[in-house]
Amino acid sequence: MERPSIKVGNKTYKAAKPKAKVWRLLVRFQDRHGTDPNVLESEEAYNEMMELLEKLFNNSDVTVDFLEENVDFDEIFTLFYGIQDWLQQEVQKKMESVPSKNVSATGSQT
Repeated sequence: MERPSIKVGNKTYKAAKPKAKVWRLLVRFQDRHGTDPNVLESEEAYNEMMELLEKLFNNSDVTVDFLEENVDFDEIFTLFYGIQDWLQQEVQKKMESVPSKNVSATGSQT
């Protein structure tokens, strides 16, 4: 899956390599809002989505205010849900690359 991006005017902003904080924000959002069909009606959920987008792009130009002023409303939600899929895919790739080791209850490898 391609790295998420937004285009504003002639400039394209690409999401930064995800940091742990972004993953934590996504997990928190999913824990609080899950698949709630009314999530779009929640100001709290909206604020959390915008915070996650701002942190993900990790660019001083891409702030919540910048996104709200320059990105169409429907694009925000399309971007956010695409980012969820992208982050989950990135984490899955990392988990698959971690060597599997059997560890006993005492912590020793078997």
